[in-house]
Parts: sequence; C-alpha cells; structure tokens
Amino acid sequence: MPHENNFLEVARESGLIQPEKLFDLLQSGTRNIKLVDASYPANLSLPAIGDAVTFDIDDIADPDAPLAHTLPSPEIFAAKMQALGVSNDDFVICYDQSGFIMAASRAWWMFRVFGHDNVAVLDSGLIGWMQKSLPVTAKRTPEPSATPFTVNYRPGLVIDYESMKSISDNRSATILDARPPERFGPDHIPNSENLPALSLITPDRRLNPSGFIPKNDSPVVATCGSGVTACAIALALFNEGKKDVPVYDGSWTEWSTRTGK
Repeated sequence: MPHENNFLEVARESGLIQPEKLFDLLQSGTRNIKLVDASYPANLSLPAIGDAVTFDIDDIADPDAPLAHTLPSPEIFAAKMQALGVSNDDFVICYDQSGFIMAASRAWWMFRVFGHDNVAVLDSGLIGWMQKSLPVTAKRTPEPSATPFTVNYRPGLVIDYESMKSISDNRSATILDARPPERFGPDHIPNSENLPALSLITPDRRLNPSGFIPKNDSPVVATCGSGVTACAIALALFNEGKKDVPVYDGSWTEWSTRTGK
C-alpha cells in the first residue's frame, strides 16, 4: 500500500477521498484522522463510519444571526471543534449520510475558512461506504479535546452582502448559483449564472466534473439558496484546480430580503 501520507496529500489537494482509501487508512491505524458526519438534517439512528462525530451546521453557526446556519465567529467555531474533540493536528474527513456532498462540502468549506487545510470530503458518503460493505459502528458521544482548537480566519473565502452587491453591479467576478434551474430562473442575483449542485453528483453519488470553463481566469463566487449547496460548487472547482472560490454565506435568502426581490 502507498504510504498513508500520500493518500492524505491527495485528499487535501483534491478535496476528496474515496471510500477504499479511507478504509485502508483506518485499517492501517493512521493516527489523527477525525471523521465528522455533517449530514443535514442528521439522522442519529443511522450508523457511523469509525469514530465519526456529528457536525451540525445549524449548531455550529452564529446564534444571533437572523438566517439559519450562518457562519459562526472564529471563537464559536474553535469552541465547537474543541467540544467535538477535533484538534489542529487532525486530518478531518467530512461525509454525508445520503451520499450527496452538500452539507459535507459546507463543513469542508467551514474548516478551510477557519484555516484548517487538512480536510477532505468522502466521495459518495455513507451510502457509498456501505455499498462497498465496509464496516460501520454505532454513533458515539464526542470526547472534548484537552487542547483548544486554534483558528486562522480567512475572510477571502467568505462573501457578505455588500461585497456581493458590488460584484453583481460591476460584474467583477463570475457568480455561480447552485440552485435548481426552476428556482434560479425567475429569481436570481443579477449577472449570475446557474450551475445546479445536483449536476455535480453522478448517479452513484460521486462528485461529477462541473463543466465550468473560467472566463480569462476571472474570479468566481458561489451562491445558492442559503449558503449550503454553494459549497458544493466551491468543492467541485477546488477539485478542478480553482482553489479559493468564496461563498456568499447569506445567498439568495439574504439577497432577496435585503433587496426586496
């Protein structure tokens, strides 16, 4: 088997890890792999992979924000990660119970926003894992880490309303909206384009090539309905080499409220 660090390097650089590779790493006793079940909504009756803990995007959020699952402050994120037993030395694998990448990609993006690059998404998630008859366990209660989780906030990976308004008005970046065509069609941010998140998933729930062709290497911003499926665009483009696509966290929910459209 190739050295375990090679698997993790590929995972970090691609944003993805395949079930077989993760199984090999777990079997080899590779240390400091932390699995997080980022399903939305979570089904606590389903089994887990390894020692996975629940990463609830509605809980790991700004409690004072008017919109659901708004990105938390660095302090809140750090405290939540310590409570889940996640340390800065961990390589984090995010997965979704349904096999889709939506909430798992949101967790992946959040880790990167707060400076944790050793993170990847399990391609095809729990369903893909179980379809290969790989072992599962019962969900466990997390053991808090004794060491505080240190964050390094990256504002360049997050877009707020004022920045989004400027980008839309000035066409200073390509805006990709992850909502389905029927939702995008009548109501969308001016000068945005549709790249439905479901088009990024193959029938067997693996990440699909985006088909997006950058225009003269112009900046790209991802948006959606509430800031979750936009992260699937960020992950897909990261996998294809465009590493720092920011997400408009408030997305259409905030935009429509602020603009009245």
